[in-house]
Amino acid sequence: MHQVSAYLETKQQILDPRQTESQIFRRVTEQLRQAAENERRDELFHRAVLDNRRLWSVVASDVSDPSNLMPDELKSNLLSLAIWVEREASAAHSGEADIRAMVEINEAIIAGLNERP
Repeated sequence: MHQVSAYLETKQQILDPRQTESQIFRRVTEQLRQAAENERRDELFHRAVLDNRRLWSVVASDVSDPSNLMPDELKSNLLSLAIWVEREASAAHSGEADIRAMVEINEAIIAGLNERP
């Protein structure tokens, strides 16, 4: 019986959606951080901004789905952030914005995802 409960606990840890989301945000945020430190608008920079933009596009799609059970206020806040990221990413691609603000937003999301409900 102990092995079964250990398996189920491990399975839950592996498949925990919050942890998966946190890992994705961490990877994208690390790309952004490296691009910000590089201080060049090279391929690494544009790839990091694009990947972050894609991530937030998925977030926007997810929170807009009527079957999403998150509280409405949280969905609204995440959608507002996704819209902001889209604008900020466009500005960053054209050299009009610093990507460090996107790093900070992502870090706040990571912290929230790592909190236990």
